[in-house]
Amino acid sequence: MKYPHSRLKAVAFLKSIARRTEIYPIMHNIHLLEQIIELGDSDDDDDVLFAVRTALEDFVQRDGAFADLLLKPNAFAILTNNIDWDVAHTFHEGHNLKKNIKAQEPGIRCIQRLITIDGARMMLFDKKIVDNLLNILAAFRDEPESGERLRLYSPKYDVLLVETFSELVKFDDSRKRIHDNKVLLKKLRRFITVPAPGSSPLAASP
Repeated sequence: MKYPHSRLKAVAFLKSIARRTEIYPIMHNIHLLEQIIELGDSDDDDDVLFAVRTALEDFVQRDGAFADLLLKPNAFAILTNNIDWDVAHTFHEGHNLKKNIKAQEPGIRCIQRLITIDGARMMLFDKKIVDNLLNILAAFRDEPESGERLRLYSPKYDVLLVETFSELVKFDDSRKRIHDNKVLLKKLRRFITVPAPGSSPLAASP
């Protein structure tokens, strides 16, 4: 579909079906998911991206049932691309920062749920998604004006980030990855309440 408005209508239609997928067989659900991913693939319109990510939330939260599809490069990119303070911060005049931030929020909710899927956590580290989220969280602390702007468009943005990091550090493989990286450990130490795998309990963050 060439025009964003048409794509938005298509996403809304597929989302309405997706929310009733309990009554459909798994193959039907997979087909729906593939169609939604196709609509969001390579689309740079923030309204479409918001709609696609919101629709994908229904699939991400289903106990890993659709993990194989959601972790494919194109789907993973739709969920995570451009969730970065640098992208929002460097927008030129005429761009709609509100739409950009709005499109980021369901992406972060999806990331929070992806964390529970084995294999997804290391992808989040490898593709620097964790670093990008840390940059956004740092903006709230280090750039008060920027933080206030983010809260204006997404009042609970920083809370969502804190919840996401708190979820990430619950898993042994995540904590090991963090403890092996001094920069990440410095930034994420405050979220860790248990020691790194194989270490002494005294290694836990206070």
